[in-house]
Amino acid sequence: MQKLDIVEYRKAYYRKNKERLSGQQKEYYRINKEKINEKNRIYNRMYYAEHKEEIEKRKAEYKKLNPEKRKEVNAKYRKSNPEKVKESSKNYRQANLEKYRVHQSNRRARIRKNGGKLSSGLSEKLFALQKGRCACCGELLGDSYHLDHIMPLFLGGENEDWNIQLLKQKCNNQKFIKHPVDFMQLRGRLL
Repeated sequence: MQKLDIVEYRKAYYRKNKERLSGQQKEYYRINKEKINEKNRIYNRMYYAEHKEEIEKRKAEYKKLNPEKRKEVNAKYRKSNPEKVKESSKNYRQANLEKYRVHQSNRRARIRKNGGKLSSGLSEKLFALQKGRCACCGELLGDSYHLDHIMPLFLGGENEDWNIQLLKQKCNNQKFIKHPVDFMQLRGRLL
């Protein structure tokens, strides 16, 4: 039997026994699902490793060409997996606390329409400039410090790097939206 004959024979056999073979395939998959999935995962990882640049390039092009579809898919995922999204956000905040602080300050300014945008790495620069101490009380800042607008956004202050200082959480909560001069007079720092 030649190779062509074997191929034709197999096609004819499959057409004749399609339902039985389909049932067997489904049963085999049901029984060996984990083994098959693991093989697929291994194959996918190997394929990705070999074609990483090409895949990343295609993904970037797709994102650029389909922003609305990406938004829709992301919104659907967030809606159906709220716990995963919450956990992921929490992990990101903990790993990128400095970026998160700057992002939150920029977000508040956008909501208030005060304009301006803080530069990334600002809190590290201020921490070094303030020598790790609170601008209000002079105590060591520790890890739970806040980015504070010297002139509060509520009173028309701008969301710019020059209008930011680092305060301990307690001092920032006490200052809230008070004018900086009034607040420091209440603390006995100014006459």
